[in-house]
Amino acid sequence: MTSINEIINTKTQKKSLVLKTGVSSEKVTFLVNSSKYLKYLFQYGSNPKNYSIEQEDDRYIIYFNPPTGETPTQLIALDSESAAKQKRLQVLQYFAERNQSCQNFHVVEHILLRPVDQAQTNYILVDENKEKELFQSTHS
Repeated sequence: MTSINEIINTKTQKKSLVLKTGVSSEKVTFLVNSSKYLKYLFQYGSNPKNYSIEQEDDRYIIYFNPPTGETPTQLIALDSESAAKQKRLQVLQYFAERNQSCQNFHVVEHILLRPVDQAQTNYILVDENKEKELFQSTHS
């Protein structure tokens, strides 16, 4: 299990979360305190306002600052401001591409195609291999 530390920048008094192993200089790591982490990341991760770059000692750290008021996360530490700006742009592009690739998925149910007795009906959408459930209808 991964351990997480909450640290305080002594200059700014800003709290942030970081893995106990420290902030990486090679990969971006999001620490999300939410059971709906995918929705959370795609809702907030694609907004440039939720990121900041701060110089700490000789490193430039990219922070993810969720608008929910949660403690910011140190995503990655880099050697230059230009490298940090480039990495932030890559993260934003990643989320934009993933969001865009899911934009054209629609489920349409026509009222005339509904079964007469809906209490007996349940719709399940599965992947092309018929192994993974992608969607299941509910009756309220």
